[in-house]
Amino acid sequence: MAPNFTGDSAYPISRTLMKPYIRPVEVKHRRFNAKLSGIRTFCTENLIAIWKRRFPCLVTGLRTKLSLTLDAIVALAVCHNLAIVWAEPDADDEQDLAPPDDDLDDQEQAGQDTAAVRAAGQAFRDWLADQFC
Repeated sequence: MAPNFTGDSAYPISRTLMKPYIRPVEVKHRRFNAKLSGIRTFCTENLIAIWKRRFPCLVTGLRTKLSLTLDAIVALAVCHNLAIVWAEPDADDEQDLAPPDDDLDDQEQAGQDTAAVRAAGQAFRDWLADQFC
């Protein structure tokens, strides 16, 4: 099963959250980090584009005080996630957003200790680097 999330080095690695190698020495590990960074950038840009289509106020800019703007962004994130869960279409109907699948991997990991989850994530990252980099 592919990871569901990518994160930077601040996050703990697991089978569902993939993070880059720290100070990679091998070429395949550096290539893996570059590809992972590209995925994170691509996903972030896509999410921002989806949000702008769904919430046009983000295109024109929020003209509020910073504290209210931060609250508005959190509220928009909640609304966006609810729209996904409820399978609401995008504003221009280009993309049908389906509810997320139940993730059995999360349930499996809940019963494992942190070291086992980290080891499984590292092994999976190594396998990805061997196969694709």
